[in-house]
Amino acid sequence: MDTITERLHKVKLIKKITVSALSVATVAALALGGTTAANADPIGSPADRPLRGVGSDTTQDLYNGLSQVLFDAPGDKYISSFNATPIGSTIKTWSGGTTFNRPDGSSAGVKALRSAIDTSTTLLNGTTSVNLNHNDVNFARSSSGATWLTGTTKGALTYLPYAADGVTWATTANSILPTTIPVGSTTDATTLLTLRNIYAGNVTSYTSGGTTINLHPLLPQDGSGTRKYFTDTVLAGTTINTSVVKDVYGTANTPVQENSGAPLLDGSYIVPFSIGSFIEQTNAATLNAQYSAGVLDRRGAAELQQVSTSAPLAAGGVLNPAFPLKRVVFTVVETAAITTGNALYNADLASTFVGASGSAYTQDSPYSGNKVFEDFGFNALPLTISGSTYTVGSTAFTIN
Repeated sequence: MDTITERLHKVKLIKKITVSALSVATVAALALGGTTAANADPIGSPADRPLRGVGSDTTQDLYNGLSQVLFDAPGDKYISSFNATPIGSTIKTWSGGTTFNRPDGSSAGVKALRSAIDTSTTLLNGTTSVNLNHNDVNFARSSSGATWLTGTTKGALTYLPYAADGVTWATTANSILPTTIPVGSTTDATTLLTLRNIYAGNVTSYTSGGTTINLHPLLPQDGSGTRKYFTDTVLAGTTINTSVVKDVYGTANTPVQENSGAPLLDGSYIVPFSIGSFIEQTNAATLNAQYSAGVLDRRGAAELQQVSTSAPLAAGGVLNPAFPLKRVVFTVVETAAITTGNALYNADLASTFVGASGSAYTQDSPYSGNKVFEDFGFNALPLTISGSTYTVGSTAFTIN
């Protein structure tokens, strides 16, 4: 009898959505007015699925949703996407796999993919070094790019563009800070209220209506794609003042997890926030009802703020396509695994994520008339950044 993996390679993948995609537990939870539990890895059955991914917090809910609505011809789900949290937990992506510490963020996800294809890259299981193999991780979720190889040279990893996201800053709803702060430049007066001056430690307080607050700028956890984007792009050319800027908060020095409002203890705190993630958390109840995606609303008191005069959200609560701080989110794969004729070629991976016709990009929503990625808060590509135009599923962006 064929295994699930063997059967998948013998049939053409098709897309279908049925009520049976919802697990009994999910239906029961929703009937009681609850939400599905977060951090299910994967959600529903089967537990062992041929495509297994880890990485970015920003896009974890999107991939969870996708995994619930893509099926093979016999009707089995074939994508497993493991969340970035809970921090410090371990995972095993399939029953015969290797146990390792859960990758938290884009960089950690890409490192896990490297370990699966490169015996020199090790991970940890607790404090013990382990190596993954090709069966453990097939793709990584990433919300940041890299330094691309150019010309005909192909690197070991390919970053397949998925969708467009935006990054802005957030604080609490009751903050006295203005609702708009410009990015600023390195030539601004150091007294000007800009994101760059705040993170450089030039502006450390703000006064309004006779009230003064001391500012607490935060960055997400190390390895976060949102952190990398914010520091490399928004704060480019700025020396971050680490005596002012923290990636922990509170008396327990809790790490700042990206796309969470928990670190915003009051209106003096600010933190970068993915607009796409904020939207999907806002719509958690609907997404859980329609996708059984396990979306957890972690916004807390956080509210997205403007950059200069540009609002992060457009009418209808969607990502503003004109927002200036835009980035691409990617599916990272081994280049050999999407190269036809290579011994490592993975037909399932290629049909899902390579090219504009990949099922990840063409799959319709079960309820809205949009594509899946739009339901989860992201915009369609193309997007041009720093002279590079990113089109959906393009194989042009590779690194070693």
